[in-house]
This record gives sequence, C-alpha cells and structure tokens, in this order.
Amino acid sequence: MWFSSGGTKSVLHNDGVDNINCLMSGSKDLFMVDKKYADMVHIDVAQGSYSSVDVDSVDVHKYPGLGKVPWWKAHMEAGDCLYIPYKWYHQVRSYGRNLAINIWWVPITRFNESMCFEEKDGENIRKPLSQYASLSLYGFSPGEYHRHTLLDEVLNAPDADKQGISRRTLTELAEEMVSSEEEVTNEPRKGWKKAVKKIFEVSDVNNDRYLERDEILQIPSSLLVAAMGNAAEGPDQSKAEVADNYAREHGLTPDELDTGSLEGDTQEEGSEDNPEDEFNPLESDELQFEENPASHTEL
Repeated sequence: MWFSSGGTKSVLHNDGVDNINCLMSGSKDLFMVDKKYADMVHIDVAQGSYSSVDVDSVDVHKYPGLGKVPWWKAHMEAGDCLYIPYKWYHQVRSYGRNLAINIWWVPITRFNESMCFEEKDGENIRKPLSQYASLSLYGFSPGEYHRHTLLDEVLNAPDADKQGISRRTLTELAEEMVSSEEEVTNEPRKGWKKAVKKIFEVSDVNNDRYLERDEILQIPSSLLVAAMGNAAEGPDQSKAEVADNYAREHGLTPDELDTGSLEGDTQEEGSEDNPEDEFNPLESDELQFEENPASHTEL
C-alpha cells in the first residue's frame, strides 16, 4: 500500500517482478522505459536497482542516454490499474491525497492454458472469472523468484555462455542474494553452500556441469530457497511440515530424512564448504515454503 498527501516522487528504478498498481485516490503520472533499453537508463545504484539521476533536472551530460531513450507516459486517475512489466524502468509522481495498492508476482515460466477451460456439452469453454482463485489467497514464493532469476541469467547470457548456469555462477548469484538477506536480518545464513552443491546433484541430469533451462525448471523450490535465501517472508511452518514438503519434492520418505540422507555427502576436494555449514531440511529457520503461485501485496 502506498499513500501520501501528494506532491511526492520516486527515483527512476525497476523491479525484478511483474507489477499491477491500482489507484484508489488522487492521480499519478508515470514515466516508463522498456527494459530492452537498459544501456540507456544508467542504473548506477545496483543494490537498489535505481538511478541517482535528479528526476526534476536531468543532467544529460552525465546521463546522455536519458536524452535519447524511447519512453512512455501513463496518467492514472482513481479507479485505474496499470500493469508495469518485469524490469521496466519507471518513475512515479503522485498528486493530491493519494492511495494506491500494488501486487507483485514473479513472471511465470510455465503456463497450462487448459486449466482455464472446462468441458461442457462436449465442448471446451473458458471458465467464468468467478471460478478463478483470488490473488489474496496466494503468497510470494521466494523459490520461484530465484528460479526466474536463473532463467533470466541464461536468457541474457552472451552466446558463448548459453549452455546454462555453471556451479560457479550459481554460487556467485546465491552469495549475492544471501548477503542481501543477511544485511536485513543481521544473522548469518547457514547451509547455503551445501544447498548449491545439492542443486547440481539433484538437477544436473546430463552431468555436463551446467544447469540448462529444462533442468532449472525441475529444481525443487525449497532447494532454491535453501541456496539463495528468503527473498520474502513465507508462512510459519513446523519442522514436520518442512520435512514433509522437502521429502515430497525429493521423493524421499521421512525415515530417509531421519537417517541423515542429506548429510552423508562427502566434501569435494578444494570445496570451500565449512563442515558446520550444513544444509538440513529439518531446520525450519533455514527453510520456509510456499507452494502457491507467486504474488505479493506490499503493506
């Protein structure tokens, strides 16, 4: 939820999720740039994915791309909803008593259109909207957020690196995500290196030491969370629920978990893993699960 007395403005930024912004009161103007023009936008504060440009007085000598980049303007009045695509750059100005609600969700990687239809009198017809689940029933899924990050990394890699994600690249991405989480929580996150190793053991089906698109799609969501952290808070769960979810995703039985099936791995030569830095699915503080499609309302 976003609210103000008006006269506010945002920095020029982008978000790593899809976004629908609905305005309840007041009006807004949005400056928007397609993500394909990234090299012209000058995002110089990487940690927050925003530009330090003065949005009221753009220095075109310091930010020459902003004087040439194609852009769009959107004006919103109360009752309007605007879709802001994944990683599109935008800057927002609000006027008058202002109240807006936005919903974020991870861009989908798979879509089964048949779920939108039902058979009636021998024909497939589209289900009425009343039969669809409300977004309010769903929560943000950190695992699916990380999955999309990896898929995006493969999609945007140089042609020479299109074979997939190497263990080194995954480790670097995981370390960046975990470090960001630790800055917020002020607590070290244990076990993430072991989880990175487990991802390759479970998902590198052809043993080529790269995670390709189809292999990334098969990584258990819980394992992505263990390796890359909680991008958002999930629901509180008991250790039994955590273990049950992990066992189901890996085709294991509770007995196999109890006997330490995940802790019997030998450390690879030259690995930086600390023997105490263990990934244990029974540590509920380490893993939180959300099986629903990803969406999140900022409060």
